[in-house]
Amino acid sequence: VNRTLVFMKNPSFLILAMMMFCYLCSEYSVNGWLVTYLQSRESLAAALSGDGGLAGFSQTMASLLWTTMLVGRLGCAALTTRIHQKHLMLVSSLGAAGFYLLLLQSSSLTMVTVAVAGLGLCMAGICPMIYADAALFTNAYPMATSVLLGFGSAGAMLMSALVGALADHFGFTGGMSAILAAFALLVVFALLNVVVRT
Repeated sequence: VNRTLVFMKNPSFLILAMMMFCYLCSEYSVNGWLVTYLQSRESLAAALSGDGGLAGFSQTMASLLWTTMLVGRLGCAALTTRIHQKHLMLVSSLGAAGFYLLLLQSSSLTMVTVAVAGLGLCMAGICPMIYADAALFTNAYPMATSVLLGFGSAGAMLMSALVGALADHFGFTGGMSAILAAFALLVVFALLNVVVRT
């Protein structure tokens, strides 16, 4: 058993595992709560003249997020031929954190749309690039893939539940602000992934 789990002692693998944890914290929570969060914004409801318009707008933003993630993944595949993958992950993480902060601070329809589109484009390639970067471990150790997925799944469940719990006490803005911490940690681990030699 020790031999099959020896990769757990490798700093590079642990950094990638924490990146997966933070990324899926962010992705699942944003996807799960985005519509509800946007529908709770009074400034958006006023701009759209009622709840009916806001419901349609929030659903459109959820679709836009997925569309831009699809486009972004195709773009990342092209960019990795020109930019080192580790550097691209860092830039993507910084962009995702920046656009998410913009989303939290935006009160106009235009800025929310820009923030959601930018967030989707920046988040798009992070997960596939983490898998690709971890291939050194997953190809050599059968358990590495399971551990990587375990870290990610734990992050997805914990943050989604945490956002809901915080929203009950501090409102949806307070709950969604917790996801910013996951994005910030993703940037930290992406930077370590560049600095620490594999």
